[in-house]
Amino acid sequence: MKYITTLTKQAVCPLWEEKISLTGKYCFSTNENKPYEATFMYASCPILENLKLPKDKRNKDYELFWYCNYNPCKLLEDFKPLIDVRKDFQ
Repeated sequence: MKYITTLTKQAVCPLWEEKISLTGKYCFSTNENKPYEATFMYASCPILENLKLPKDKRNKDYELFWYCNYNPCKLLEDFKPLIDVRKDFQ
């Protein structure tokens, strides 16, 4: 069974100049000697996630952000590839 954790960081969207909270998903190590380590899986942006939703389910805060031409966005690549949850969550 895989265990997942998330790490959130604040950023400013380079396209829309809007403050956003990016979420990085990490998978915990299966190594019994290092159960506190987690490997980066992917990151998500609320603007991009909002664009994937049906129009009637979209967040009104991002209503005017109808496209994103930063694909892939450098902000989503700015997460550490490996974290130590004992240190990175304090």
